[in-house]
Amino acid sequence: MDSVLSIDKPLNRPGFFASTLITLWVSGTLGYFSFKLLSPHHHFFPLAIFVCIIVGAVTAGILLLLTLRRLRDLQWKGLLSVLIWVPGVNILWYALLLIAAPRQSA
Repeated sequence: MDSVLSIDKPLNRPGFFASTLITLWVSGTLGYFSFKLLSPHHHFFPLAIFVCIIVGAVTAGILLLLTLRRLRDLQWKGLLSVLIWVPGVNILWYALLLIAAPRQSA
């Protein structure tokens, strides 16, 4: 877990793509099952919403760390990572991060 959340190491294209997909799959699965298991039939619907908010916050943090690692690989400024939270721009930003080739060090 330490290597996944560390921002010291760069993250290449396949690693960034796989890590992003796994993070989104796990968070989507947790959100789905929290609504399924804590449905209105069981009278725990507010708890399901709370669980989804917590899962979303943790997912946003992990995606931010993954984006910072990818930006480190590209040798771009880390402040550009806030673009993942701009609606509409975030999908284009991820596409750019996936197709951009890292700079070659001298």
